[in-house]
This record gives sequence, C-alpha cells and structure tokens, in this order.
Amino acid sequence: MIKQRLLQLFENKGIKNANEFAKILNYASSEKISRLLRDADNMPSADILKDIANKFVDIDLNWLLTGKGSMIKNIDTTHENIVLEPIIKLKKEKGIPLIPIEAMAGLSNGDTTTLELECEHYFVPDFKNKADYLIRISGNSMAPKYYNGDIVA
Repeated sequence: MIKQRLLQLFENKGIKNANEFAKILNYASSEKISRLLRDADNMPSADILKDIANKFVDIDLNWLLTGKGSMIKNIDTTHENIVLEPIIKLKKEKGIPLIPIEAMAGLSNGDTTTLELECEHYFVPDFKNKADYLIRISGNSMAPKYYNGDIVA
C-alpha cells in the first residue's frame, strides 16, 4: 500500500510526520499528505509525484506506486541514462507514447503492431519534440547501460 511505502520513505529520510513532509514539498498545508496516509486506497496525484521526484531524486517512483523494485534508485553515474527525469502522466498535452511492449535483447521477430491510441502518453522534459516513442527495457542483458524497468526514448 502507498501508505506503507510513504512511511518507509519518511523513516529513510528522517521525516517525523505528514506536516514535516508537506513542508519539505513546500505545501501550505499537510492535507494532501494526510489524506494519503489516512486512506489506504488513495493514490498520489501527478502533482504530488512530481513534487516528490523533484525533492527526493533518489527515490524510485515506480517503487512508491507499485512496491516493485527498491526504494532507492540504482543509478550508475558512470554512464548516461537516456531517461533520468521522472515521467509524469499528461493531462492536457499529447506527450510521447509509451509502447506497451518491453524491449528484450534477441527475443522478438519484430512482427508486433501497436496503435498509438493504445499507448499511454507521457511528458519527459528532456525529450519534448525529440522522441517518437518510449519503450520499457526488460531484463539486464544491456547492463550497465540499461537496467530492467528503465524507459528509453
């Protein structure tokens, strides 16, 4: 549950409560955070995720949302990842389509077709008007350049 992962994040960062977390995120009130901690079914908005990503660049948002992977990103600074900025789901702009197929070395014959309207669209600041699509990496055969779960443009 998101509540449990938020509490783990608090513990990891030495944050005492929702009020302190809200102040770190520059919120005038802790209501948004308190609501997440109160109701286990609540999910953070795109704005809250963006604020968390901007203040805690080492926290993996995929872990925060799904519990998959580890809390702290494993970013190898010896190479340049294509996508380091958080990916924020769009509300108004079209964005870059995320192809719902995982890239895996040597296991595809290339016969898969996907309509763009089947894809979720995302805004990645560094790639606005520079990328045709995004695709998620599956497996670690391309490590240390790319790791399982990385999204590349």
